[in-house]
Amino acid sequence: MVMAMPLAAARLGVLEGVLKPQMIQVHGSELFVAEGQYIHVFSLPDMKKKFRIGKDGEGPGEFKLDPARTIIFSVHPEFILAESRNKIVYFDRSGGFLKEKRKSPGILQVLPLGENYAVLRLQYGAGGESYFVASIMDPEFNEIRGVYRQKFFNFKGKINALPDGLNIAVVQDHLWVEESPEGFVIEVFDGQGNRVRKIEGQAAPVAVTAAHKRRGLEDLMKIPALRRAVKEQGRAKVLNDLSPNLVYPEYLPAIGYITADKDAVYVSTPRRKDGKVEFLRLDSAGKVIKSFFLPAAKEVDFLVRMQGDKNYFTIHGGTYYYLDFVESEDDEAWEVHAQAVDWPGPCKGGVD
Repeated sequence: MVMAMPLAAARLGVLEGVLKPQMIQVHGSELFVAEGQYIHVFSLPDMKKKFRIGKDGEGPGEFKLDPARTIIFSVHPEFILAESRNKIVYFDRSGGFLKEKRKSPGILQVLPLGENYAVLRLQYGAGGESYFVASIMDPEFNEIRGVYRQKFFNFKGKINALPDGLNIAVVQDHLWVEESPEGFVIEVFDGQGNRVRKIEGQAAPVAVTAAHKRRGLEDLMKIPALRRAVKEQGRAKVLNDLSPNLVYPEYLPAIGYITADKDAVYVSTPRRKDGKVEFLRLDSAGKVIKSFFLPAAKEVDFLVRMQGDKNYFTIHGGTYYYLDFVESEDDEAWEVHAQAVDWPGPCKGGVD
């Protein structure tokens, strides 16, 4: 089914029955929304609720969520892959249970890569050294090759108050890994972890400002442990205790998000203009085809976005879908908006 989408952003409707969405994906003419242990499925563009996947529990096809981890999922032509802290579950496209596998709690996200998996995981070391690691693993989650390692936001007791999560994408049976601590760098690997190409230098760095630091600190304070500490000890004391351990980078992460859509790859940069965020569209060989600005979606909470491809926006079929939380005196709801990614076209501009 081919859906006609307007060139300018348009409101499609609201997420009926969803109070706390945690990520969205679109595939074909369906919108998938994670909330707790469930995946809600809506038809597009009419936003009618079709069915719900998942159940609370520990049996087949059920999820018992860890308080520090939310469900994450990916949608494929023949199945939906959903995962909690300890397992991955395959559902058919109608929500029927197919199979499940156990996994290590250190694994954050799993993406099918041919007969293997592309995996984003945490690696814990001695002395407070923790890393995000991108790996290729076999069907039983034995590592074939680790391809990239990046410091976790909390490293040796120091906290990066403008954290940079590690993002991966699978494009035509290749693993794309963004290496934004090194600048605008993306490495592409085959299904065995052999490097195919390296993409560099497609976006200018954006210096960290005082405004960025303020926003980063407010985001950091949303961590549940810090919220509890503020409630018990007061904000001033918590900030005073925290300040000696905070570090800020000189530049914002050069890449914020990477995703595949058919034969194109979309990469967001830290550049902002008039409430919009810059995206680059690359072909499968890594050549930049176009740059444009799209409405900035609300960010998911600090710890949630450290867990993989979890966002309140997604790109599918050449259309950018995003959520907007709307409050009024009478009601509050999550609205779904859509915009063709080729509008407004090539765009130059500043940073706010």
